[in-house]
Amino acid sequence: SDADLRTEFSKYGTIVDIHLNTKPVEHNRQWCFITYAGSEQAQLAKMSADRQTIFPGCDKAVEVTLARHQGMYGQEALTTDVHGMPVASATQTQSGTGPKKIFVGSLPMNISREVLAAEFTKYGQVTDIHINYKNCEPGRNWAFITFATTEQANYAKDATDRVLMIPGGDRPCEVML
Repeated sequence: SDADLRTEFSKYGTIVDIHLNTKPVEHNRQWCFITYAGSEQAQLAKMSADRQTIFPGCDKAVEVTLARHQGMYGQEALTTDVHGMPVASATQTQSGTGPKKIFVGSLPMNISREVLAAEFTKYGQVTDIHINYKNCEPGRNWAFITFATTEQANYAKDATDRVLMIPGGDRPCEVML
């Protein structure tokens, strides 16, 4: 219901609109669009709730994705992501001009800069580490790690996504560009 969606997804930001499908669908195939006040809030909802949240009456977790076309009301689609990095089209190479920042999810609450630096400097020069210090569910903490080059960020992502186990974590980290 609209109320259930608002209760769950308002944890991640200010909800501007919810469009809940009203047409009949197969069991576990219901869908909706949630519009947030800002793209960072939408990204946080995706990172935090995707395949983690189960609503009453469902037997599996929801799949949360960002809408492919971010333009609204005739505006052009976004050319940068939530962190100001250029959005790479499918035909654009990830070499040289892509994102240098990775998202690392499924971290334990007590994660430290030192532990992340020790792990991720194996893949390149780390220029910044931002750790979430707000309350979240156990095993759902996250960080952003910025590398000196796009190639280093890609290497770190490819080498650690769903493989890297951080001490104190209950599952491998999810790592995304």
